[in-house]
Parts: sequence; C-alpha cells; structure tokens
Amino acid sequence: MRSKTCVVLTTAHLIRTKDSPVNVWLGGEEYTSNADVTVHLLDGTSEKGQLLYYQTHYDLAFVRVKVDQPIQLPSFSEEVTFAEEVLWLGRDNMLDLRITYGRAAYQNPDIDERYHYMYFDCADDDNDDDEYDSGGLVISLDGKIVGMFNISSRGSFKPSSILLSCVNLWKKYGRIPRPQLGMTFEAIKLLEPAHVDKIWRMCHIDDGLVVQEVLKGSPADKFGIERGDIVECFNGEPISNTVELENRLMNTCKGLSDNYNDLIEVHISVGVFHTLKKQRRIGELTVSVSDLGEVIARGTHLLF
Repeated sequence: MRSKTCVVLTTAHLIRTKDSPVNVWLGGEEYTSNADVTVHLLDGTSEKGQLLYYQTHYDLAFVRVKVDQPIQLPSFSEEVTFAEEVLWLGRDNMLDLRITYGRAAYQNPDIDERYHYMYFDCADDDNDDDEYDSGGLVISLDGKIVGMFNISSRGSFKPSSILLSCVNLWKKYGRIPRPQLGMTFEAIKLLEPAHVDKIWRMCHIDDGLVVQEVLKGSPADKFGIERGDIVECFNGEPISNTVELENRLMNTCKGLSDNYNDLIEVHISVGVFHTLKKQRRIGELTVSVSDLGEVIARGTHLLF
C-alpha cells in the first residue's frame, strides 16, 4: 500500500526551548526551527514528522507526517459561544483518552497569555489533567472541534474561529500574517463589577476595550492613544472582547496579495474615547503586518 502524508496542526509550545522571562508581550521566547518531531499514532506506532512552519504569536505549528492508515478529517465548528457545554480531550502516556466536561468562558488574559484565548470553566477545581493539555482538543457535545488547549494553569484554549483563520491564511500564504496594533487590552465587561461601575460613572461607557499598554512610536502612540483610553470600535463595528478583536485583525489579512511580504501594511479604523480629555475620536491606523510574535513595552499612564 502506498503511504500518504497529512499535515498535523499542533501547539508550537512543543518546540519552544525558552519561555518569556516576564510576560509574553515583552518577548524572549525561543523555538527550535529544526526540531526533530515524532508523531505518535493511535495504533501505537510512531512516525518522524517534518516541521513545516510555526507561528510564535498564536503558538501554532504545522507538521507533515507519513501515514499508512485512513485518516478521519476533523470537523470544525465555526465558533464557540459563551457558556457552551464542551469536552476537553487529552491522552496520557499510554494514549488512553482523558475527557473532562466543562463550559466555554471569556476572561481577560493575564500577562502570560496573548488575547486570542477563551477559557475552559470546569466545576472540578481539583482536576489534575494539566499534563495532558498540550495541544489537546476542545470539542462540542456533537463532536465538532471548537478549540485547541493551551498550556496554562487557567485552562485557556484557542477557539475554532482563530484556528480556522490560521489554517486558511497558512494555506494561502505559507505563513500566518497578523496586523500589529502596538496595544494590549482588557475587555470592560470582563472586569470586576466595581471597576465596570467606576468606568460607567466617569465615562458613561459599559462596553469596549480598555488600553493597557501602548508601544512607544507605534501608529497608536502617534495618534495619541494612551494607557487607560477605551477603544469602542474597530473598522466601524463595536468591540466587546479581545477574541472578537483578534478575529477582525485576521480578517483584514484575507485580502492581502498572494505575494505578501514583510513590508505590507494595512489600514485599520479605530473609535477611541480619550479618558483624560473626555473626548471621542475616530482615526485610521496604518500598521505593519507580520507573522512574528508582537512585542509591546509597558506604558506609563493608567486612569482607572
């Protein structure tokens, strides 16, 4: 029988040799670009894999592997909704399946996470399956893939909307381009209630993204956006959380030319409320596109 090949999508954490010493937005991670990859198949055999590409911002890797048996292609859900019932799948060292029930949730990411994650809310706080979560799937109750688990004590996972966009962009360009805004955020609706109340009392705003950091010299910095300002819309549409933001950023890359290179820039419209001036502005940011992990230094001003 003639052998065939398939491409495996997994976490690039498996080839990471050094984590960021402080937080992911300050950079410092290191990966092995020529890593020897071994893929363990469900029949108990192993095959040497070929690392085709890895993307450090989304922490994803594409590996080609030879297979001699039929492969069932996965079925993806277009998106996962808040509080949706999901199952987290993992395998132990004997390849035995581990299944944990929970619900999908939104949270504001901490300093060790990018902002394209959703979270697995499990009633069993003593769950000890963390050692099996590296790249494991999150599926809906009807068996469709809704995410890929991230190595995190908080149970973060990349939702299917992000995964599908990454796969489609890689298939088109051979890489995963992403506009680099030069800002980090927290969603107002995911803050503590007292914090939400304070923003409402001071600004009469109850939705949007609070700017946490602004990269000095970036288009956002030159436009006058400061830490503590509130971004209410992107490209004319209201924004409520960072997963929504990430999906919109990736959508802007779908129309890039087929000969895309690292010199490409895209135009993104932002609606901003400046908290110190109590002023709303709409402007266009011309930002660079890259498949490297975005690095953003800490800002200096925070109103709330």
